[in-house]
Amino acid sequence: MKKCFFAFLLALLLLCGAAMAEGNYRMLKMNSVGDDVKVFKNRLYALGYYRTDALNDIFNESAQPVVETFQYMNGLQITGVADAYTQAVLYSDAAIKADGAP
Repeated sequence: MKKCFFAFLLALLLLCGAAMAEGNYRMLKMNSVGDDVKVFKNRLYALGYYRTDALNDIFNESAQPVVETFQYMNGLQITGVADAYTQAVLYSDAAIKADGAP
């Protein structure tokens, strides 16, 4: 009984932590501009989703398919929009690289 309670408590804490982490990101979508867009693109580059490091701070039509590929590879809903959950996964240690490696 105690093991079930502690497992439930741990799961609840993890879910709360993920929900709190999601609140730290603004939605990035077509025509979003800012340093957070550039940081986002650089993280995608580091994971192999971009082939060039010449990235700007604009979420444009070339960013959308890259985000969709990241979402697909990581089992996320494929929207092409970098919502808070997509970004939480992207910046986590659990993000799957473009080559499929964890």
